[in-house]
Amino acid sequence: MSLTQAALEYISLRRSLGYKLIDAASRLKDFCSFMEREGASYVTAKLALQWAMEPRNVIPAHWSSRLSVVRRFAQYAKAMDPRNEVPPYGLLPYKYQRCNPYIYRDEEVLRLLQACTSFTCGKGLCWHTYYTVFGLLAVTGMRISEVTALDRKDVDLSHQRHRAAGAIDIGLLALDPADRVATPKGPRKLTLTSTSKESNIRAQWVAPVLEPVGRSPMRL
Repeated sequence: MSLTQAALEYISLRRSLGYKLIDAASRLKDFCSFMEREGASYVTAKLALQWAMEPRNVIPAHWSSRLSVVRRFAQYAKAMDPRNEVPPYGLLPYKYQRCNPYIYRDEEVLRLLQACTSFTCGKGLCWHTYYTVFGLLAVTGMRISEVTALDRKDVDLSHQRHRAAGAIDIGLLALDPADRVATPKGPRKLTLTSTSKESNIRAQWVAPVLEPVGRSPMRL
């Protein structure tokens, strides 16, 4: 069995157990293509490390993440063919370091939303999309992944309620501070943090929105 066939079986097995493997599947297919170009029929720690470190101008934790995908697959492949090597855990022992969040004040959130109305990117709904995303982050306290995963069935506008990632219903808070009802934890505010997975997206799309507001993209 070729590495590509083994990888497809591995992905199918993991997904049957409930794992989505969206990024991992793409990386694993790319790894198998790399191994074919190298003429290798089984996994070696040397080639796995070489593939993991192919991207340049990335943080070391990105290399570690790529290698971890190969490591899990190699454990599966080794059970079928002992020639496959499992990259040791000591290789690329880097971890992602979260940046300190910047808490936006109410007036900054309003200025950010206002800036969205003048943002154009060739699509008619573009500024509406960012206006809605930032607004949801500000008034609900949702994570960015929860906002992007929302579907029509998750939102009940007539009752001003939404369901995030299968969780219990959460009432929407008013954006205008004067309309907010005090809670023990206080009003929720917009929090934008930097993650390696979203940094390129923000540099391309969010930075142009923040420039009119006077907020440096590096603060995201």
